[in-house]
Amino acid sequence: MTKAFQSRHPEISNNPNIREPQREAYEALARYANDANDSAREVGIVLPVGCGKSVTITISPFAFRSNRTLVVAPGIAIASQLHSDFNPTNPRMFYQKCAVLNGAPFPEPVEIRGTTTNRGDLEEANVVVTNIQQLQGDENRWLQDLPDDFFDLILFDEGHHSVAATWEALKAKFPAARIVNFIATPT
Repeated sequence: MTKAFQSRHPEISNNPNIREPQREAYEALARYANDANDSAREVGIVLPVGCGKSVTITISPFAFRSNRTLVVAPGIAIASQLHSDFNPTNPRMFYQKCAVLNGAPFPEPVEIRGTTTNRGDLEEANVVVTNIQQLQGDENRWLQDLPDDFFDLILFDEGHHSVAATWEALKAKFPAARIVNFIATPT
């Protein structure tokens, strides 16, 4: 696995394709990620509807220089859209469409969906995208089989759900991972 979020330098600050709220959220996350005095494990980013939450999720692993990021959506449709934003085989993949990265290599994504993904796929990925339902249950193969340090960053879309028991269990499974909750409204 290449360490794309650590070795690549995205064009964000001066990129006209990145809107101001996205850029400001990215810069705030980068400050938080690099502040050795900030011991908070979990933070929230509020971006009103239409301000580009998905784009901000896609650039956030660079702010943390993440080794492997888990992106969790509340449902299949949002998870599929987020995976598409990361997917280099998609001609409209975000990093290419908005000139965030100048060519390959791109971060390697994988989506947990059904039984088609295996452990080897996850080990080769820089970012794993799924919906919370794929990670539920006491007998869940992903939560049982993955080491506790497998992810160093967890990004929750629709983060207001993250107080639910299933989301809390996921956070507890990966205790060293930093967590960002993305929401459209502060309540």
